[in-house]
Amino acid sequence: PEVVVALAEDMNCIDELSYFVLRESCNQRAVWQERFGYHLFVSVNFPPSLFQAKELEDEVLGCLRTAGVPPYCLEIEITESVAMSTSGRELQNINRLRELGIRISIDDFGMGHTSLRYLRALPIDKVKIDRSLTFGSLNDVNRHIV
Repeated sequence: PEVVVALAEDMNCIDELSYFVLRESCNQRAVWQERFGYHLFVSVNFPPSLFQAKELEDEVLGCLRTAGVPPYCLEIEITESVAMSTSGRELQNINRLRELGIRISIDDFGMGHTSLRYLRALPIDKVKIDRSLTFGSLNDVNRHIV
């Protein structure tokens, strides 16, 4: 995934790729829901650039409607850097998506320089701690941090 994302960013098509992944994920969730009947959720990573897009809400809602997925069954994962740079349109988009029932999570928290105090002010539903903090270490320091 890292290579594909890097290439898409270099080719300036990361937003299109992200919307494609969202559409496919929602469509697959609908298939699984019909087949298995479980109350399934889907989680999709969004790049920072999408939160600056005016059409973000319309695109996301369009994907959900087309696939028949309720908004509360979608979780959008953002990076720590997106969470920290939320100003203007980014914050507006994140808040609007949450108002629609879409969950927002910070992925790989602990990789950047975010202070824990920011977590209280951010419009997020979940924090996913970076893997490097969950692995064992000398004297089990990571366990105490987590």
